[in-house]
Amino acid sequence: MRPRHSFIGEWERKGLTSAAFFAFFVGFVFIYIASSQFALASSNPPQLTSHSVTPELGGWGETFTFRVTASDADNDSITVYLWVRKPYEPFWSLVGENSSYPGGMWTVEFKKSSFTSSDIGQVWQYKFNATDSTGLAAETSNGSFTVEADDIEVQHVQGNNSVVNRVQGNYTSLSTRVLDTDTNRYIVSGYEGRLWVSTDHGATFGIEGNPTTAASGYLNYPFFNPDCRYHVGPQYWIMGLIDNTTYKDTNSSIFTLTITTDPLKGNVTSPHRRGYVAGQQEILFRGRLADDCGPVEGVAVVFSAERSGQAFACPLTLEEGNGFYNCTVPASMTASWPTGLFNASMLAGKVYYTDGKATKADAFRICPRATANGTSGGISWRANSRCLY
Repeated sequence: MRPRHSFIGEWERKGLTSAAFFAFFVGFVFIYIASSQFALASSNPPQLTSHSVTPELGGWGETFTFRVTASDADNDSITVYLWVRKPYEPFWSLVGENSSYPGGMWTVEFKKSSFTSSDIGQVWQYKFNATDSTGLAAETSNGSFTVEADDIEVQHVQGNNSVVNRVQGNYTSLSTRVLDTDTNRYIVSGYEGRLWVSTDHGATFGIEGNPTTAASGYLNYPFFNPDCRYHVGPQYWIMGLIDNTTYKDTNSSIFTLTITTDPLKGNVTSPHRRGYVAGQQEILFRGRLADDCGPVEGVAVVFSAERSGQAFACPLTLEEGNGFYNCTVPASMTASWPTGLFNASMLAGKVYYTDGKATKADAFRICPRATANGTSGGISWRANSRCLY
């Protein structure tokens, strides 16, 4: 007779389980009943989802934050690992691990801030993997991020609203300081900078100098002494870093300074030692204006005839160009002027300049006007008789 046997088992996926085993053999009966309790192992690996890095593009001095959502359907405890590498490297480098996550769903976060300027331009890869307490594992796909130059801020130190005279050879100091805003530290010495100063009140900027950073990030230009490239009046200046790979090229805000010069210098060239008959002859006033750099145009000019505390202004001044100005006094205006020698003056004013006045002493004479023709002492004269100086 063939032996007969049967197997009965009951089990649950989790928890405690009882099993009974029965075996029957021909010729004798052997009954074995065993009861045992055991825990079944997990069958689900951990899950890693929603991995990310912030920022995806950031300066070498920034802190990069990596996140992933980790969970385990069996409520096993999880250890999560973060790895990074450059694309051309065959091996991954471990950034960190965290085993403090029991069963459930968690957002796991790692931070890395150990990049250097040599990493600039590199596209890095990262990934997460995890194991649970039973040894089951999971891994994310590769993500990427890029390391770039650090951001900076160029801060004002000295020179805003300063005043410097173009003539006297004095100078003003212009200074800024460069802060790495990604590390919140001032940069070190040796980085190339540039100073731009406007030449015509902000419309055009010229390169004044190329200072390099000193210790603690100072970018100094201690001796700004303007020459004739720079117009008198308010000007603007900017400092910044240029042509550096470690830091992004960045300029400061726009700061101001004021360039001054000596008062306008005038020279009255006409009239010059001439006589005019009152009410009969017009008088031409002419002169030239200059500053330390040459002829000055666009000046408001008033010519006057002065005698004994009285001043008689010429009505309309015309600009000829190249610093020359003129004005003509009509003959009718001189009819009421006193006779005698007059000074000729030229009063000049222009925005941003100190007013200037030039005077030619005893420049001309006003003679009385004869009222009729006649003869006196054997000398004949006419009403428009000549006035000698």
